[in-house]
Amino acid sequence: MPLESGRLRHRIDIERRQDVQDPVTGATSPRWVTEYSRVPAEVAPLSAREYIAAQAIQSEISGRITIRTMPNITAKHRVRHGASVYNIAGPPLPDKDSGREYLTLLISEVDDAYETEIEPPIPPEPPTPSELSPSELGAFTADSTGLTVDNDEITADA
Repeated sequence: MPLESGRLRHRIDIERRQDVQDPVTGATSPRWVTEYSRVPAEVAPLSAREYIAAQAIQSEISGRITIRTMPNITAKHRVRHGASVYNIAGPPLPDKDSGREYLTLLISEVDDAYETEIEPPIPPEPPTPSELSPSELGAFTADSTGLTVDNDEITADA
């Protein structure tokens, strides 16, 4: 049975992992780069029956994506659909008729910050004593900062 083009109403990006070398330190770090952009696809959650079966075998599969056959798609790739990122769980499944018309990708949602390359927030720099008000400085002692608070005046110890 041919795949109707109307089913492929979503657009996904298929990404592959690539090690990139930092020019300053020489260290390599993994990055996800887009290999195929805006691929027409059908993104569908698992049906109730499939979901129950997946839970019975403790699988993390949360849905499936159908795309026209493309070369070299493997479980090492991942899929980005809007703000969601999915890992491909296992090898792509070819269609049952010819095996050359479309692929079905079983997917699991990525919830790890490292995998989606969301940088953790950088903590703010602690304020210097000159940036603090006298009441805030009350928490500091002369031994730790070299400053003395006397009648709301800040003086440096010699």
